[in-house]
Amino acid sequence: MLRGQLSLWVAAPGGGKTLLALQIALQAGVPTLYVSADTDRTDQSVRAALALGWDGMDPHGQETALSCIPLNVQFSFESSPTAHDIAQECEAYALVWGQYPELIVIDTLAKVWSEGDETARNKDGVDKCQEIARETGAHVMLLHHAQKAFDSGDKPIPLDGLMSGVSKTPEQVVSMWRDDEDRLTLAVIKNRSGRADPTAQRVRSHAVLNFEQMRVEEIQVQTFDWADDEYLKGGVYE
Repeated sequence: MLRGQLSLWVAAPGGGKTLLALQIALQAGVPTLYVSADTDRTDQSVRAALALGWDGMDPHGQETALSCIPLNVQFSFESSPTAHDIAQECEAYALVWGQYPELIVIDTLAKVWSEGDETARNKDGVDKCQEIARETGAHVMLLHHAQKAFDSGDKPIPLDGLMSGVSKTPEQVVSMWRDDEDRLTLAVIKNRSGRADPTAQRVRSHAVLNFEQMRVEEIQVQTFDWADDEYLKGGVYE
């Protein structure tokens, strides 16, 4: 996740996108703007508190956990922001903190409003989000949905499985699906700076999720010896 670049994180509805993105935002340790258009203030507050250690029992624990959110992690809860609205949030962040955020999470692309039909809006949204990454020098982590055929959330999502076919602009695309009840598989299906597999069969990691506590428990990075795969050695996945 390089600064000045755009990454697209794709999954089925309810597939764990927001849970993972929130955990990254809270633990990245960098100035962060989280545009939570798809999740309201109440739900996101509870999720953040659980991610930071609230056990859901002590009524005062949520307030204690929320007080642990770094001050430089700021949230916007506008439900249908335009790209201009997001850019203004970045300017406001810079005015308060003296610098642009280094990480901008936008949840989700479908909620970034512009004129036109769904496909036109999504393509325009991706282009505008990349402009924001270039202008602010932040990494923009943009969450997105897969096509309806992957709504079950339990099978690999290849590069051609993105809704509205918006894979051309982002520097990285990561698809996510649940291969069992509590494990999320992440596949790098596009990467201008390294290896990727558009079929989602290789270049994988796994995140162990705790859906009761709404947090990521563990990241498991799969190792793969590229030199042993004749197909890959041919440069297909470069």
